[in-house]
Amino acid sequence: MRSAIHNNRGFTLLELVLVLILFSLGSMVLGRALIIGSQIYVQTYERSFQLTEIIKAVHQVKRDARKMVSYPSAITSTTQFRLRRQDGTQVNYRFTQNRLLRNGSKILEDLRDFEFSYFDNDQNPTGNIDVVAFIKIEATSTVGEGAINWTELIYVGK
Repeated sequence: MRSAIHNNRGFTLLELVLVLILFSLGSMVLGRALIIGSQIYVQTYERSFQLTEIIKAVHQVKRDARKMVSYPSAITSTTQFRLRRQDGTQVNYRFTQNRLLRNGSKILEDLRDFEFSYFDNDQNPTGNIDVVAFIKIEATSTVGEGAINWTELIYVGK
């Protein structure tokens, strides 16, 4: 009977330490994978949020451009233009200090670049207000390590 009790020795201290080390290494690998996964999720969320904001701002410009009576009444630069709407109000767009302003109110921020370009019916660049048929909007935003680019061509007639 005594020999049966002595054969069941259990685990040695060395075996327990090795198991603890393996569990620790596995936990470290799993923890690092979770951290990387959460960082990717946050970056993806930030990019999609900024892209949604850019799309909303560009659609606002589009709505204003479609409601205008006259063509851009002032082409002052590639970062600013003015529209006169059917109800008689004027809408001023201006890109300054990484923000897009509509009548002085911020509608988009965290932009690296935002430009308005003007084209005639043949889609040739023009600075002549009388022949503007298209307004091209280009927006670039920096999110994390990458950049988001959005281009929209708005037909305004002529």
